[in-house]
Amino acid sequence: MKAVIDRSIFEVFVDRGIHTGTTVFYPQQPLTALNLTSSLPAGARVSVDIWSLKSAWAQYEDKQGLVVGNVTHAVKTY
Repeated sequence: MKAVIDRSIFEVFVDRGIHTGTTVFYPQQPLTALNLTSSLPAGARVSVDIWSLKSAWAQYEDKQGLVVGNVTHAVKTY
């Protein structure tokens, strides 16, 4: 299973992408914790790797980390 959280989208891929799921969520504050729970058969092993993604939107973020969309800046000419 592989999963990706990208701002407000959660995508999960199972069996190398044979089964997938996507959901949208709208957090009220920055995400700072991840909780995983499961019911596994006896003897099952689980390992988790967490990787951060480099934001493609970083250059457009304001000081709070929000991307406000398409913004036009007027240039004054004389």
